[in-house]
Amino acid sequence: MGIYNDKIQYCKKNNLDPARYFTVIPVPFSTSAKDMLMHTKELLEYEKPLLAINPKFDKLITSLRTATSDDLGKLSKEDTSFDDILDAFRLACKGIKLVKKEIEAEW
Repeated sequence: MGIYNDKIQYCKKNNLDPARYFTVIPVPFSTSAKDMLMHTKELLEYEKPLLAINPKFDKLITSLRTATSDDLGKLSKEDTSFDDILDAFRLACKGIKLVKKEIEAEW
C-alpha cells in the first residue's frame, strides 16, 4: 500500500492523471460521492446532450429519475431506486471531462 500511496501523492503533487499510471484506481465514496453526483448531474443537464442512455437500461433510468440528495449534496439511498446502479453510473461518468470554452467577445 505504501508504493500506491506514494504514486498517488506524486501524481497529485505534479498535477498528473493517476489513470495513466494505474490499471485500477480506487475511488473513496466518503470523499468523492458529492462531487461525482454533481458531475453526473452536470453531464445529464448540459445545454447540448452529452450522454444518451439506451432505453433497455430501465433500472438506470429509474434510478436517475428517483435520485434525490440532501442539503449537503449526499445521495439519499433510501429515496433512490437501484442506488447501486446509480453509484456505478457515477463512477463511469467520473472519467468524462468537460472542457469549458471561454466565449470570445466580438468587437
